[in-house]
Amino acid sequence: MFKVGDYVVHQTSGVCKIAEISNNGEREYYILYPYFENTHMKIVLPVDNCKERIKELMSKETAIKLIESIPNQNCLWIDNSRERKKEFLNIISSGNIDEISSILKIIYAKNDEYKLNNKKITLSDASIMKVAEKKLFEELAISLDIQLGEVTNFIDEHLKNMK
Repeated sequence: MFKVGDYVVHQTSGVCKIAEISNNGEREYYILYPYFENTHMKIVLPVDNCKERIKELMSKETAIKLIESIPNQNCLWIDNSRERKKEFLNIISSGNIDEISSILKIIYAKNDEYKLNNKKITLSDASIMKVAEKKLFEELAISLDIQLGEVTNFIDEHLKNMK
């Protein structure tokens, strides 16, 4: 069971902070607020039925291990854009951070390849990249206790220092 003040990852809203645990006499509910959104959106989840919707935030150690695994990650590029979009969105929806970082690695590689030929990735791939970055970078920022805008530099520096 989570406690007030814990950060969790909500399946659709990303990193949230548990603001309170309320009880209506019959059930307990987590009251969550998205951490990186400038909204007043409140998410109310029954404590006894939230396993599918929220998960524990990764630890700092897990975040570092994930970053260190990036050079060895493999993700195959799917040439058919519709199939690629479907597969990548399924992976993002699963919340599997290792696979999400693999998606980003391959999209970044394709983006770099296209730039060399004065081309751009498709709008669909750019959109998937944005969603994957949000999901991964928000969790890394909180886990590593850094600002959201510092995540990319942190990853780059950490990987440089590994060499």
